[in-house]
Amino acid sequence: MIADGVSEWEVYPEANEYRTHPQAKGLFTGSPLYSYALLDGIHGDPGIVGHDDTQGADCTVVRIAMQQGVTEQLWIDDSTHFIRKGVSDEGKSKEEIGFTAARIGQAASPDAFTYDPAVTRAKNRVELAHAAPETLIGKAAPDFTLHDLDGRTVHLSELRGKPVLLDFWATWCAYCREALPSIELLHRSLKDKLAVFGVDNEEAELAREYPQKNGYTLPDLVDRKSQAVNLYHLVGWPTTVLIDRDGKVAFYEEGFESEKLRDALRSVGVW
Repeated sequence: MIADGVSEWEVYPEANEYRTHPQAKGLFTGSPLYSYALLDGIHGDPGIVGHDDTQGADCTVVRIAMQQGVTEQLWIDDSTHFIRKGVSDEGKSKEEIGFTAARIGQAASPDAFTYDPAVTRAKNRVELAHAAPETLIGKAAPDFTLHDLDGRTVHLSELRGKPVLLDFWATWCAYCREALPSIELLHRSLKDKLAVFGVDNEEAELAREYPQKNGYTLPDLVDRKSQAVNLYHLVGWPTTVLIDRDGKVAFYEEGFESEKLRDALRSVGVW
């Protein structure tokens, strides 16, 4: 995340893509520093739980109980009192932020807060997503290798000869949760004719818990590094991709419309 007070850029180095939008006023919620502005919402007493070397600095480790069962653990530099690492534990997920450099009394260059996509010829992720149905349909489906929740390796290219349905979903996405029963039904009723996979770029335990709780049996692929998300230029969830027997993209739809998907399944000979 890069921000100059006017615009924010979300930069994806591995894909060489970016998104941009006007910066929110004040301390924006996308900033790693935002959670530190909420530390006055402490529930219970903070406590020192140890000392550790982090980023080459001697740090005091402090654990703080926040609201709604969230625990914040901070590694505080003994010399500068800067936070060098923070781990937020929400029970089902953890987020870790590390600061590799911490200096005081030095002016930062204005260039550190700006981003020029032309330097690396980066592409606008939103524009790519909007163009994805036009640029991908009829073309060879971008290949990927991912593991399912049981650790089995899935190579997309090795599924050639059988239509494949990819359902990009997430536990935080209400529309995804609404669509999952229909995707599950397709998996159960057409599994001899159609390979159906969920694709989730959240932590594996999050992706595992929700389907298990609701009795879903479709295999789910863990895309923690957003390999498939980047290849298929996603910006919206859910997104449904249908690949025909020849490995070409036959259908690409952001959101979920069952009638359109049924028509697409007919077009590849599944129905």
